[in-house]
Amino acid sequence: MTYLQYSNKKFKILNSYTLNKSSRQVTFTDINIDFTNRTLEDLPIKYQEVQIKKNNTVIYTGYVNSFTLPSMKQSDNEFRELEINL
Repeated sequence: MTYLQYSNKKFKILNSYTLNKSSRQVTFTDINIDFTNRTLEDLPIKYQEVQIKKNNTVIYTGYVNSFTLPSMKQSDNEFRELEINL
């Protein structure tokens, strides 16, 4: 299973992502994570370190550049998706 982790919180990655390698940097496409049943306190902050792990092995360590807030309503069991740019 592949997931994104920051601040000792794990999030399921919803979309397929691509890894772009060059001689200077490694980048990912934007990543969508499952943000269901999470609160505003669980949002990442800019430049926060994140790790993408597959079967508990780190495959990428990067930093949050920006994220797109989901539309949050008052219902408790609403599906929420958060898009993160690394």
